[in-house]
Amino acid sequence: MITHFILMSSSYYIGKRIVLDLTNVKDVQTFRQIIQSVKKECGNDVSITTHIIETDSKKFDSVKKVDRFFNDVYLVKNLNEFIKLVRKDRKLEAMDVAKYILTKRPCNHLLLEKLVYFCYADYLVATKKKLFDDKIYAYTYGPIINSIYSKFKRRGLDELKVEEIDGNFEPNSYLPARSRILSADDGFLKCFIIERTLLKLSKLDVWDIVNLTHKKGSPWERTQQSCVILDSDILKYHYVEDV
Repeated sequence: MITHFILMSSSYYIGKRIVLDLTNVKDVQTFRQIIQSVKKECGNDVSITTHIIETDSKKFDSVKKVDRFFNDVYLVKNLNEFIKLVRKDRKLEAMDVAKYILTKRPCNHLLLEKLVYFCYADYLVATKKKLFDDKIYAYTYGPIINSIYSKFKRRGLDELKVEEIDGNFEPNSYLPARSRILSADDGFLKCFIIERTLLKLSKLDVWDIVNLTHKKGSPWERTQQSCVILDSDILKYHYVEDV
């Protein structure tokens, strides 16, 4: 019999569960060491599951025959590929935050930009870390994020739908978007701060929120038009935007 030591995770990047099938591992202790190496590279809070299955073949198809749970998974080639895919999900993009916001609150393009910005600013102030790596720019109506602006700049004041970002997304379901946030580094904290920010701004309309970003001394007010709003300015002056 062949023992399959299996690591599994979910990859939002490729849209499937991913598995690493280690048939060359000789014992549980070695398997544990591999698990620790994944956590060292991807974070102790990384979401992975482990499975040990015996079949009569080294082929992964034999695992599928034993347990249909492993149908429709993406089989990675080696440990490096598994770590690379998992690590890719550990970093959020601004569009991930935008998607989650659209499942929580109706938004037009202008409001969405401002809510994503405030989520970023609140997280930065609370943790001194970036919520995402996308650059934030100072435009006429306040801070904008290029990836979101490029996607929705022609939509005007139309209400946006999360399906416009993810065509496979089920309308009115926030769980996949929330799971994406939770899969990132410090995902629970990120999710908590995003939720807190949305609650804080929940009773304000789009122009109330635009006016917040335009207060004297705000990071937007201190930044030349079309230039990047610096994290250092957000850290120093975000309090003037606070509700």
